[in-house]
Amino acid sequence: RERGSEEWSVHGTVSSRRTTTLLQMAQSPSSRPPLAEVAYEPSCLCDRAGAERMLRWGLKDHLKVKRFKFSGRFKAEHAEHFVADIFSSPDVMASLGIAATAAAPTAAGALSASPVESTVLNMGFFDVLESENLMGSNGYLRKCMPETYDNVESDNLILDMMLNPDSENQAVFSQPQKSEFIYHLFRLLFVGGAMHQRDDYATEYLETTRALYKELLTVHKSARTGKIEISSQVYAVSKASDAAEFKLFGREHPHNKCYVVIDAVKKFATVIYLPFGGSTLF
Repeated sequence: RERGSEEWSVHGTVSSRRTTTLLQMAQSPSSRPPLAEVAYEPSCLCDRAGAERMLRWGLKDHLKVKRFKFSGRFKAEHAEHFVADIFSSPDVMASLGIAATAAAPTAAGALSASPVESTVLNMGFFDVLESENLMGSNGYLRKCMPETYDNVESDNLILDMMLNPDSENQAVFSQPQKSEFIYHLFRLLFVGGAMHQRDDYATEYLETTRALYKELLTVHKSARTGKIEISSQVYAVSKASDAAEFKLFGREHPHNKCYVVIDAVKKFATVIYLPFGGSTLF
């Protein structure tokens, strides 16, 4: 097996792990980062093999990965407002297929953004799936009695670990490991969409997770240590609990997912958006 042998991403930290409610801010034009959508399609999702996987996993036309160019300087200490401004842009909301009535100016007071760690060095992160017998050495998904959680049928031990709050495999990944962006991506792909035709092997889910992680994050070589480090900062975006009027998704569902990956050097903000079931209509 080659899964854990190649180092391809390293240290990337976020200064705070807390969830921050994005406070209402001034909506003057100068306070918002001007955004322009740029052509971007992760090759691992849109090449022949990737497109077939997206269709099979119920993600085709539902999982959206959109990239926007911003001007000005991104400062991590102002990330909360920056992320809110992204979703206050009618162009961003339209690109994601969200009804215009949910757009600016309400987004700034209606969203929560949680910094997501990205410190994983290599795919050895997932070796525990085999060592804990959730899958075979060939990637075969070990089965369990079918149960349904939040409209997703779980018939294998990895899904059981992800979806069943009483699973005996809950501790296979520690809470800090579950907070890693690479785990978030794997979970998004593995749970998939409402029409997921589940594979019998974990192999292609892991391959796509690795490729998408690499495509989304920017790395650089540290002048101080000579090591490769992750430059990008990642935020999980959700509606604040007291934001009654704003709708980030057409309907609430625990498997709705939204992330923003910010590359401060190249000035890119990449949005990963998945409404479970595919509906963004109100």
